Amino acid sequence: MKLKRLSISIFSGFLALTVQAQLPSPEPQLRLTPQNVDEVIRAMTLEEKVHMVIGCGMAMSDDAKFPGTAGRTYDIPRLGIPSAYLADGPHRLAMAPKREFDSHTYYATEFPSSTTVAATFDPEAAFQVGQALGREVKDYGLDVLLAPGVNLMRNVLCGRNHEYYSEDPLVVGKIAAAYINGIQSQGTGTCIKHFAVNNQETNRNNNDSRLTTRPLRELYLKGFEIAIKESQPWSVMTAYNKVNGKYTCEDKELTEDILRSEWGYKGVVMSDWNAGMDAVASMLAGNDMMQPGQDRQYKAIYEAVKNGTLSEAILNRNVKRVLEFVLKSHTYAGYPYPNETDLKGHAQVDRKIGAEGIVLLDNKEALPLAQGVKKVALYGTTSYDMVPAGMGFGSTGIGYYTVSLVEGMRKAGYTVDGKLIKQYKKHLFDEQKRLFPQGRPPFSFTPLPRAEEFLPTAEEMTAQVQDNDIAILTLGRTSGEACDRR
Repeated sequence: MKLKRLSISIFSGFLALTVQAQLPSPEPQLRLTPQNVDEVIRAMTLEEKVHMVIGCGMAMSDDAKFPGTAGRTYDIPRLGIPSAYLADGPHRLAMAPKREFDSHTYYATEFPSSTTVAATFDPEAAFQVGQALGREVKDYGLDVLLAPGVNLMRNVLCGRNHEYYSEDPLVVGKIAAAYINGIQSQGTGTCIKHFAVNNQETNRNNNDSRLTTRPLRELYLKGFEIAIKESQPWSVMTAYNKVNGKYTCEDKELTEDILRSEWGYKGVVMSDWNAGMDAVASMLAGNDMMQPGQDRQYKAIYEAVKNGTLSEAILNRNVKRVLEFVLKSHTYAGYPYPNETDLKGHAQVDRKIGAEGIVLLDNKEALPLAQGVKKVALYGTTSYDMVPAGMGFGSTGIGYYTVSLVEGMRKAGYTVDGKLIKQYKKHLFDEQKRLFPQGRPPFSFTPLPRAEEFLPTAEEMTAQVQDNDIAILTLGRTSGEACDRR
């Protein structure tokens, strides 16, 4: 019996080996590489191609990989295509500092506003800020910072001027190029925005910027042209507004003729978030990716290819640009990000560039403070409630630490009038109750109202003059997205 069992076992093994030898060897699985982009596109279904030119929605929820960020590109695991992750800027990595069921706080550095960086007139300063920002984005596992903003400050009341550099296109272009090169020196991508002639926030989705060729070329496009030629950002973001009657994301002259053919731009072009009206027109114009992506856009592009109004060759062209964008990402490279960053080191960059960007308009024997000046009376609500940055998607989050003006003066060896501090604290408390009877909202897209100024009585002022050596008055205004200042 034992011999019989043995012979059956050997025979069964022989049959298994014979059958296995006759099966064809499996085809190697196709995976995206820099060398096979066209082959990968041929292997994609139409549905996958359309998804590739549509974003995956904003990553605002707690269950997102990076909550509070701008979104990501579409992933196709079967072809080895990961998502590239996008976060807002330009003066900080905008993401949620707290995550559900996670005790860790994900702090990011609030760098000086773009206006302050430009006020240094120093491209090396812009490079250093970009370098630190590029490192933070990389350290936290994201791939692209949606920055810089390089629109001209056509009007001082524009709500997003804090995100822009200057009213001078040469300053804009040179500072932006250095900032981009700083970020991309870390292998992190950039997205220069908002292309183009986007200089007003009020009614921004319906504005039509009408202008002739000379101001368009010599002013409003010149900063973009300099920055793109000197830095080759990974991506360009088209704007909400129209230019001479056409939405920018649907304007072939802007994106294909000027940007690519004339300036030699090689990267991807994406829409601003929910910009434009016609996704098919955007595809035809060379706006390669619609962000953050909508079902109606997917359906429109899919149906246009099926009925022949959008050539699949055009879709393939746009898909190729998106894939080339993804190939550059930290995520594609499998970078093992630490999920923490050098906050102390970046704070030193912040402090250095912030100081260099301060502009002293006039100095009538005020600075430096005279020997013997020790007692200081601080006036102005902004002395006690600073404006850290403008509002909008680029400014969400909480800081690892902040230094108030009172603390800064004390650390510098001055004594701040304590009675005045108490008066301002009570005033600000009362103003908060008046302005926000239901409590201050944790985040606002547009600027929140600020406390009215507080004026001491004449008697109080007389006492403050006697008790202090010098007075410092701080004035502050804030601004943000979707509306301009009045």
